Amino acid sequence: MKIKDIKLIQTHLKKAALYTGKIDGKRGKKTDRAVEQALTSAEGKLPREWSDWRPKRKAIACLQLLCTENNIDAGPIDGLYGPQTEAAAGQLSV
Repeated sequence: MKIKDIKLIQTHLKKAALYTGKIDGKRGKKTDRAVEQALTSAEGKLPREWSDWRPKRKAIACLQLLCTENNIDAGPIDGLYGPQTEAAAGQLSV
């Protein structure tokens, strides 16, 4: 996961009033908490086991969810960063 991807997540979560930290591209406690909140609110769109994933995988799932919600095909929301997620993230605007 790239710094620009984390900045995208932070920016979108800030707009949703879930993230209060700096848009710095660093995945810290505030980002992880905001990601957790975002995923919890979208639980029906995620695999059952998502809550057992590590924070990095949850952040990737959040990025995939943001893409999907913006009509960008990121593939399945599985928390795995591959070419399809990377391409979709490149289309996601701030």
